[in-house]
Amino acid sequence: LIIGGSRGLGEITAKIIAAGGGKTTITYLKGKQDANHVANDISKHGGKCKVLQMDVSEPTAAIQNLQKENWLPTHLLYFATPHISSRPDQSNSNKFYDIYSNGLIKVIKALLDQSDETLTLFYPSTIYVAEPPPNLINYAVAKEKGEMTAKNLEKDSANLKVIIERLKPLATDQSATLLNVILTSPLDTMMNILTKKLL
Repeated sequence: LIIGGSRGLGEITAKIIAAGGGKTTITYLKGKQDANHVANDISKHGGKCKVLQMDVSEPTAAIQNLQKENWLPTHLLYFATPHISSRPDQSNSNKFYDIYSNGLIKVIKALLDQSDETLTLFYPSTIYVAEPPPNLINYAVAKEKGEMTAKNLEKDSANLKVIIERLKPLATDQSATLLNVILTSPLDTMMNILTKKLL
């Protein structure tokens, strides 16, 4: 289950998994057209991908729909994110916390309520947790809180395994407009993580 799979790292991850024979469901909040495009692209090349609308602030109904279709994930890849602005204001901080921590808690609890099988969570963080640029302090602080949230969820559940990776800046549509740095290939990065750390 790829939360935020309609664009960016989520899209790339869905395509890598499909190329390896895995079945994915990608979620979107508002970008239905983008999500359908990803799923159709995967299907054209012989892969399997479903599309699911989900708001991480209220994920229960969407996850129950998965259970009704007799499909529950072995892995959750959590790429949900709001628009990242370079303007450090309090409203950005609240949006980050709502998605990176509060939304994560709700999605994990809803999934664990549906199954006793082990669930592996991949939580993508950032190297900016250690040294945040001045214009991304709120983002970095919220990502670090999300890391702590993920670790606490793992402590509280015997059926949850958590993998946290602090990623270098990757070439996605958001980062390309935010950062004046050399960006790493998201394809190479996610291939390495998926093949060496999640499987």
